[in-house]
Amino acid sequence: MQKILKLMIVEDEYLIALDLQMQLRRLGYEVCELAASGEDALRIAQQEGPELVLMDLNLAGSMDGLAAGQELAARYGIPVAFISGYADQDTLAQIGRFSPLPCMFKPVDGREIHAVIRTYLDGGD
Repeated sequence: MQKILKLMIVEDEYLIALDLQMQLRRLGYEVCELAASGEDALRIAQQEGPELVLMDLNLAGSMDGLAAGQELAARYGIPVAFISGYADQDTLAQIGRFSPLPCMFKPVDGREIHAVIRTYLDGGD
């Protein structure tokens, strides 16, 4: 039996986070408590130990998604796939240097999420 992958969603727009959570659960993934800020993400990661994080770039709180993702990777070794409504070329370049996983753009659908997760599982981390 294949192990179920445990994911964390970091998104400050609650309805988007709930939609992502439902899509991931329909795909058969376990989802940690939802995080709305980088600070929440660090706390939840320590408590629940996700294997992969889906991280919005713009978050509530003092930490943006890129900083939170870098901190999650440094502290816990957790890979991060970023989600954004918009990202300029400089931001995309920063993401590319930090994460080998592709950046997803809102609105994100289940097929796109599943493709990014498959990239991670196939060695994209």
